[in-house]
Amino acid sequence: MTTEMDGVLQEWLAPLDVSTFLRENLQKAPHAGAGTAARALPLLTWDILDGVLKSPLPIDVVTVAGGQLVKASPPRSLAEVRRLM
Repeated sequence: MTTEMDGVLQEWLAPLDVSTFLRENLQKAPHAGAGTAARALPLLTWDILDGVLKSPLPIDVVTVAGGQLVKASPPRSLAEVRRLM
């Protein structure tokens, strides 16, 4: 039985299916897609983003503009994100 969360995960990983992502990407390579997490946007506030970026835990941040990787140090705060914009 598929749960709503399975559908959301599949939506975020598109066009990959979950099994392909687990086999080829998880803990190996980043995966990002334009607009794939659109349904989650109402949950991600600027304060939450700032907290995630300031985390003392190691995080992976991919900075992209116009579909191209931006050669910049990964932002570690909302202020740094705003400077990139």
